[in-house]
Amino acid sequence: MPIISRKRKLMEEICEAAFIDIINSPTQADIIFDNAIDDVLTISTYRLSVPRLFVPKSDDWFRRILPNHSDDYFKKFMRVSRKDFTLILRMIENSNVFKSNSRQQLKVDQQLAITLHKLGHDGTGSGVSTTAALFGVGGGGTILKVVTRVLKAILELEKDWIRWPDETERLEIARNMVDHLPNCIGYIDGSHINLEEAPLDDPESYFTRKQRYAIQLQAVCDNNKMIRSIFVGYPGSVHDARVFANSEIGKIQKNFWTEVSGLPGIQPTKIRTT
Repeated sequence: MPIISRKRKLMEEICEAAFIDIINSPTQADIIFDNAIDDVLTISTYRLSVPRLFVPKSDDWFRRILPNHSDDYFKKFMRVSRKDFTLILRMIENSNVFKSNSRQQLKVDQQLAITLHKLGHDGTGSGVSTTAALFGVGGGGTILKVVTRVLKAILELEKDWIRWPDETERLEIARNMVDHLPNCIGYIDGSHINLEEAPLDDPESYFTRKQRYAIQLQAVCDNNKMIRSIFVGYPGSVHDARVFANSEIGKIQKNFWTEVSGLPGIQPTKIRTT
């Protein structure tokens, strides 16, 4: 009978434990499966007979140093104020993505801080190793999981915060804008979200006139600067008019406008219904 290596036995035990956890908590299957795969891949990359190098980790900066700094210092690293950080935390902390039976996660406030720091910085400041060292966590696998979880939790709230105004609200917005832009209910424009590297699939279509690889973002805001619609995903070289024509508000205009409403911003496309 063949002898099963310690490594093979350990990987089988991880898979068996994950299988049991998935049966007991089917709603968490994706998280449990991802954690198990990550563990198996980690084990497969090194020899169990060779001691692993211990890398000390500490979250002292986040838990002890950052709280004692000024609000400006906090915003420099988190990109939001302390008040807004707490508000976001309260809205997402009970999301199911932060509940796992297979492995204890970092506390939600630390996961949110890691995500905001990662998204709010570029270049070496947003590197995986820099972020991991700053917050005292593991490397790329941990950072990727944390950011993915937090973004999922935030996107669960999308419909609560980004809503098109109903007919009554559109009339109220139009009244408030009448002195500046009569018969309008907001402003629309396009922007680019720059990519650090060229996409593997059709990179030329993402190359913009500003000599960067990017994807298109179309946004609509009202007179109070509140975002009312977001449409993201087209390659950066695509013209704003084409992006609008393929967005929901461009394709089904009757669902978004009253007889006297429109959006200044995209001239090549007819928006007004009068």
